Amino acid sequence: MVTGHVTGEYQAKDPQMAAYLSYVQILKGAFELVHVPAFELVHVPREQNTRADLLTKLASRGRSYRKPSKRHERLLQIIG
Repeated sequence: MVTGHVTGEYQAKDPQMAAYLSYVQILKGAFELVHVPAFELVHVPREQNTRADLLTKLASRGRSYRKPSKRHERLLQIIG
């Protein structure tokens, strides 16, 4: 999730990103409802979060099941 979407810096034009944004806004509201003092999103650059970057690449393959390619099998082993 791009923090810029949550902060309002960017618009979520892609339907999947808009769905993610809506879910994050619901979660943020739930935190505020139970009086959690601060809901803070922190941007972590890809270079500093390779596991999340790999998961994003795998997720972007789509929702339907496809046999993982050799490259994706290797990524799954790395993040496993």
